[in-house]
Amino acid sequence: MRQQVAEVHDALTQLLDEWGRYALNIEAWYITKPLLRDTTGTVATTVAYERAMDALAGVAESLHEHSTQADIDHATSLADNAWTAWHAANDYALDVGLSDRSPTERAALQRLAKLVERLTHSAAGDPELVAVKRDIQGCLDKITTVSAGWSDIVDLPAIDHRVFRQLPSPS
Repeated sequence: MRQQVAEVHDALTQLLDEWGRYALNIEAWYITKPLLRDTTGTVATTVAYERAMDALAGVAESLHEHSTQADIDHATSLADNAWTAWHAANDYALDVGLSDRSPTERAALQRLAKLVERLTHSAAGDPELVAVKRDIQGCLDKITTVSAGWSDIVDLPAIDHRVFRQLPSPS
C-alpha cells in the first residue's frame, strides 16, 4: 500500500513538473500551446485536464499509508486520468497553436513572446526597458482568452530580476 500511495504522490509531482516546464518555455506559453491556459471554458481538453488535476490533487493530499485500498485504487485511477488528460490537452494545444484565436489576440501573443524573450537578454540599466514594458502591457491588454499577465513574466528565472526594478509599476 505504501508503494501505491507513493506512486500517486509521484504522479501528481510529475504532472506539476510537466506544467512547470511548460510555464518556463516562452515559445510554448505564448505561441505553440496557449490553449493550455484557455480561460473561456470552451477548450474541452483543457477543461478536462484542469478537472482531472483538481480531482487528483484533492485526493492525493488526503492519501496516506493507512488509507483504504479502495481509496488508493480511486487515487490511482485519478492519477491515470490526469496523465491521459494532460497528454490530450497538450497534444491538442500543440495541434491548434494560435489558429483558433482572433487575429488581434494571435498577434498580441506572438509579439508578447518576442518582448518576453527580449527581457531575457536585458540588463537592469537597459534604456529601452520603459518602452518594452509599455509594449508588453499593450499586448497583455489585448489577450482575453488565455491567462497571461505580469506574474507569468516576473516568475521566469531566465529574466534578471533587477530588470523588473527598472520597470515602472507592472500591473
